[in-house]
Amino acid sequence: MSDKWAFDLGTTNTSVARWDRDADRPRLLTMPAISRAPDSDDQLEAPRLVPSATEVIADPSFWSRLSSRPLLSRLNLWGKLAHIGREALERDQGVERPALAHTFKPYLGLDAMKHLAHAWGHAYTARDIARLFLRELLSHVRQATGERIR
Repeated sequence: MSDKWAFDLGTTNTSVARWDRDADRPRLLTMPAISRAPDSDDQLEAPRLVPSATEVIADPSFWSRLSSRPLLSRLNLWGKLAHIGREALERDQGVERPALAHTFKPYLGLDAMKHLAHAWGHAYTARDIARLFLRELLSHVRQATGERIR
């Protein structure tokens, strides 16, 4: 395929595209576990877009906590630190969850240090939520393609 990737980090939805050399155009990546409506053919359902929602995992596994350390966080994506996209929204189900941030993008430019979620005895800022969202998004891209984006 190609090593050219594009991310559209939206307020409501996020998309990931890869350049298709054969077709000479970008192709949206399908990630059924986190996309809005992966089985839908209705374009109004935004089937390949990922909701920009993030739920911090309250008690991550040992490997997840280890990989979140500053030195190791740049080298690997062990474990899972947050649920993102449709997965996070489905866990919401109308119950108030302090660990869920429905969106983070508007706060990045206005007040990146604003607390949006609370979990694991820690308050997470818009910047923290964006980092977790991108970390988990890259992990899902790797699962879908078998490649690690550099």
